[in-house]
Amino acid sequence: TFVLVGGFARVPVLTVALPEAGFSIDVCVNQLSSVKDTLFFRSLFCENSCLTALLRLVKYFTQVRRFPKCAEGGYPSLVWNRLAIKCFRELLAIDHQAERVRCEDPGIAG
Repeated sequence: TFVLVGGFARVPVLTVALPEAGFSIDVCVNQLSSVKDTLFFRSLFCENSCLTALLRLVKYFTQVRRFPKCAEGGYPSLVWNRLAIKCFRELLAIDHQAERVRCEDPGIAG
């Protein structure tokens, strides 16, 4: 286990690497945006339990397809997660609208 303090980011970043476990954790200090993101995702998970599986799938997909990481000039995983949530919500809205039309119009068989 080792700890690095990143000096190249715009904000201080503390990285804790656990090679024996196969992962690392990046902690950004004194940033309200990370608190807001945590509250946002927590409220979404309460709203719809299948979002956890969707976001795990997005993370797996970006790793397998070797999307560039933020440090390599790519988008951060937060961007991909928000995009997936946006698409998911849009699909739910379309599905709910189609269901409402189906219920309102007796001529449409469901």
